[in-house]
Amino acid sequence: MIKKLLDKFNNTTLIKKFLISYISIIAIPILAVATISFKVIQKKNLEDVLKQNRYKLEAECANVDRNIDIMGNVAQVLMNNKDMLAYIGGSEEFTVEELVNFNITTKKEIMNLQYNNSMLKSINIFTDNGYVVNELWPLIYRENRVKNNTWYEKTLENKNRVYWDINHYDNDISKAVATNEGEPNLVVSLNRELRYPEDKHIGIIRIDMLSKVFFPKMFENPNDDSSEMLLVNKNGKMYGNVDNAFEQNTRFNKKKFFTTFEDTVKNDSGMFSFKDGFTEYTVVYKEAPLENTYLVSIIALDKINGSIKYTRNLLVIGTMLLIGMLSLIVYYITNIILRRLYIIIKSLKRVRGGDLDVDIPVYSNDEIGLLAHHFRQLVNKINVLIKDSIDKKTVTKEAELKALKNQLDAHFLYNTLENIRMMAEIEENYTVSDSLASLGEMMRYNMKWDRDYVPLFEEINHIKNYIALMAIRFEHNINLKINIEEKLMDKEVLKLSLQPLVENSVKHGLIKKLVKEDGTIVIEGKEDEKYTYITIIDNGCGIEDDTLAELKEFLDSNEQNTKHGLGMKNVNERIKIYYGEHYGIDIVSRKNYFTRIILKLPR
Repeated sequence: MIKKLLDKFNNTTLIKKFLISYISIIAIPILAVATISFKVIQKKNLEDVLKQNRYKLEAECANVDRNIDIMGNVAQVLMNNKDMLAYIGGSEEFTVEELVNFNITTKKEIMNLQYNNSMLKSINIFTDNGYVVNELWPLIYRENRVKNNTWYEKTLENKNRVYWDINHYDNDISKAVATNEGEPNLVVSLNRELRYPEDKHIGIIRIDMLSKVFFPKMFENPNDDSSEMLLVNKNGKMYGNVDNAFEQNTRFNKKKFFTTFEDTVKNDSGMFSFKDGFTEYTVVYKEAPLENTYLVSIIALDKINGSIKYTRNLLVIGTMLLIGMLSLIVYYITNIILRRLYIIIKSLKRVRGGDLDVDIPVYSNDEIGLLAHHFRQLVNKINVLIKDSIDKKTVTKEAELKALKNQLDAHFLYNTLENIRMMAEIEENYTVSDSLASLGEMMRYNMKWDRDYVPLFEEINHIKNYIALMAIRFEHNINLKINIEEKLMDKEVLKLSLQPLVENSVKHGLIKKLVKEDGTIVIEGKEDEKYTYITIIDNGCGIEDDTLAELKEFLDSNEQNTKHGLGMKNVNERIKIYYGEHYGIDIVSRKNYFTRIILKLPR
């Protein structure tokens, strides 16, 4: 079946292949990647949420522990205040002076405890001692105000232990009306019975802190409907922010939650999941500093993942619609592309038939346009290479013909020079003898043209013979220095590519200098990763800037100007023909100081 499908695919039109490939290669992977990616994102998102909630639980435990210490320390200070205990537990009426002193000193000290602890909401003392002035607002109140409250009874049941009243409304003494503070606030209260002496009940201490201060993380973000933090008592009571969006927007079954919580929680911290209908929850818990309580963070997974699922579905639907639209666009664009491809194919057939005079009428900046452009460049390059090949063969043939002409009667010339040299040696004229020997070597080198390339050391030897002959013409010497690494001496270079440049240095650079003093020519050779550089330096008269610029322009032009001579230009052209346009000659000079000719060759 697969083979039949492949055969059917291969035999269908190119447009249909594009559409099938487009949908198969793009649509299916996009949908698969989107599904996998969103699952990974969903998992990572849950991990981040769990990590964040664990951090919040840790921070909240630290906050609760700190606030317990603050309220406990204040309670301890009150219980150690002898003047306050004496006042509350007094058995005689107080004089006006004693009341004034208590109000100025003891009461002020206690109130300063509240003012110095800005996190505290209030400090209240409740007593029914008949000897005490009725009430000293806002510190001392009659005990009968709170006797009907559950917390009052539980405080007495705890005797000398603290009873914590969590998240209740602060309306016990109706201060909301008295002070115009508006609706009562949720507070956390520390309650403890006052006994003075130890066997006598004299009242109750009540220290209040706003719930949003006592549980800052629990009340931190009331608009978040994806999670909620609760304080859960082992007896089944749960305390939280009743104004939290989670409480209002999520149908959370607290009874079912506590049943699962009671059966699951074994350690002081951990995590578990439970399901209520179609809603899944993840719960992170940690034991709280308050006795028999846990701080828990309940996370509604559908709220956490809701935006991710919506984005995923939106992406899938959008992808399908987009692929449908793009398929239509691809269909029409493919038709346009194929028309231009047929033009290129027709031109390729003409080139294959040997017609290189082809111009493809396709011009644009897209891939088809670039293909047509590069095809035109290819045809032009073929024409250039054919021309260069013909030019190279022509130059080679001309050089060979010239060498053949010079080889006529070569034996006669060699024999004649050898006879004259021997006569000069017999007459002890060694200067003439050495000069004739150098001239003979030069003639042999010039006339022997069996190849285009020679080792560099042969070209250097040819230059040495030339310098030896030139030394006869001048009263002063030409000092030739060779600074070339030994490994470069065997490197092949174009024959007669250096000697014309050395000759140029002598004729144009040193000729005036040699009348008065010695001249120097230095030949250096070095290479880098890409190129070989051979440099010929003379310390002659140099070249003026305008003339140097004119000479460089002449070397790169097609002119045949005898003003600057043809030797250097011929060498430059031969290098470009044999090696390529990236190689050739460069000249650097400074008037009255030096001239440097640099040959750039491939490594």
